[in-house]
Amino acid sequence: MAVLVPALALAGGAWWSWRNVQAAARSRVERTVGVLHEHALRSFETQNALLTTLQWNTRALSWPEIAASAEIADLAAHLARSTPGTSAIGMVDPDGRVVQITSSPFPPSPISFADRDYIQAQRGPSAGLFISAPLTGRISGRAVFNYSLPHLGPDGRPDGGAMWATFPIREFEAFYRSLAENPRDVIALLRREDGVILARHPPAPPGQRVPRGTAGMAAVEAAGGSPGRVGFAEDTSVVDGLWRLYAATPVRDLPVAVVYGLSPDGPRAEWLRQVSTMAAVAAVASLLLLWAAWYAARVAGRGTLALARERDALALVRDEAEQRGRAEAAMRESQRMGALGQVAAGVAHDFRNTVQAVTGGTLLARQALKRGDAAGADALLAMIADAARRGGALTERMVAAARRASRAPGQEAGEAALDPVAAIEATAALLERSLSPTHHLRLAIDREGLPARVRGEAAELEAALLNLVANARDAMPGGGEIVLSARADLAGPAEPGSVEAGAGVPPPAALRPGRYARIEVADTGIGMDAATLARAREAFFTTKRDGKGTGLGLATASAFAGEAGGALEVTSPGLGRGASVVLWLPEAEAAAGPGALAARPEAGRPEPA
Repeated sequence: MAVLVPALALAGGAWWSWRNVQAAARSRVERTVGVLHEHALRSFETQNALLTTLQWNTRALSWPEIAASAEIADLAAHLARSTPGTSAIGMVDPDGRVVQITSSPFPPSPISFADRDYIQAQRGPSAGLFISAPLTGRISGRAVFNYSLPHLGPDGRPDGGAMWATFPIREFEAFYRSLAENPRDVIALLRREDGVILARHPPAPPGQRVPRGTAGMAAVEAAGGSPGRVGFAEDTSVVDGLWRLYAATPVRDLPVAVVYGLSPDGPRAEWLRQVSTMAAVAAVASLLLLWAAWYAARVAGRGTLALARERDALALVRDEAEQRGRAEAAMRESQRMGALGQVAAGVAHDFRNTVQAVTGGTLLARQALKRGDAAGADALLAMIADAARRGGALTERMVAAARRASRAPGQEAGEAALDPVAAIEATAALLERSLSPTHHLRLAIDREGLPARVRGEAAELEAALLNLVANARDAMPGGGEIVLSARADLAGPAEPGSVEAGAGVPPPAALRPGRYARIEVADTGIGMDAATLARAREAFFTTKRDGKGTGLGLATASAFAGEAGGALEVTSPGLGRGASVVLWLPEAEAAAGPGALAARPEAGRPEPA
């Protein structure tokens, strides 16, 4: 029994560990495919924005005018230089002759691209978005694939010409290499219609295709055409013949899909590591049990002394089990940090949007100034300043998050303070340009007793309010009113002479006694049932479809409130009856207390926006 019981426990633990390792690997690959999807989607959306800008600036020009325009050449060159991941931008007339291209000095040489598939695709009634197979650039000589659109004439219809933006394949390969968990893992970008490999890590031979029903295409077909859905398949690769678990998802409504092929080497090595730990524990337990049995037989009949020694042996076994539990907890924490690192890889690409907003807005402001439109240029410069500030705030939040993660347990972070009214008004100013005409934002700020400074970073509060108002807007697809309010509130027993806490959701009992700024975002939208309310603040939980939500808005807002020493509550009377989110932020002034709420000289009625 001293050998059989540990052996059976080892066998059961090995089976349970294999199931867990497989499930963790599958979940990890699914998250990585989500990062790949966001990377590809943002890359293609960026190229589409560049070509749309070029189309807008050439819509009223004839082809001879486009070919002779140095201003169009400068615009295309600026767009290509200022956009990471763009190798070149070009235009051809209906005869296939190059009229503008950024990879050659202006004016370009009279080269014909009429034989290229991405040019031929823009002729005739079926002209539209087209992604070419990998090719070698005739001017640059580099391996690329192209994203092309038809050129539209003054009547808004395709006129036979084409525009394209070039993706350097090596940049996709470098990004894929950074995400691969194992040297034998495969990451690829495929054309869905024919399986042509556009980019792959490790690199594939030029022109390599993945036939339907095999390897990665089987996973693409399992995902179907639903954006956000991940398909799985197990097969051998047609490129290197190795068996892998493949996960794939289509990139929104584009004719491409991203694929991740997980080699069994990684999960197998993790499983063997866990089983070796279990085997060592089982061996120690078996030896201890054998020793305990021998010891018990030797001291049989000695009464209390024998029982004491058996208790010592069992204590040793218990210590070994506790050490194994601590080792497993450390392993789970390591896996969690690895998953957070993969999500951070996708978040880093959000900074590209801020850079594109600044560069594109600068170009448009210059054009407005050339036209003499000073008011338009001033509005664009204000938007550029807002974008730059948000980009800087994003960088500061990422650095602050890294510092928080590196602090020892119990170490306090430095306190920051903000003006809640200024942050709310700044957020409202930003939202005036983003809300649709059917949505109305109303401010209701009661300044009586409202703390002038509360704990927290202003940029984090503005980001939290932007997310909460965006959630409220999405909860009212038919339009409606969103109320953003602020007033003073007290937590804990009120002191004599102080103003009692206002009506509405009471402060959570866990809050320290004192004065707080109570900030609420309320809507009259679809509301939430009890099950949704219970999970509303979980990270990555969302009820939005088609990839429109990340599930991080309420989670990050709640984390911000907690780090500032406050709290966040979500309430809803039920489905169809709207919802509200309340933030409590503590007063930053050390000398202020609950009694100061009545002594504050500022008083006023709630003020609408």
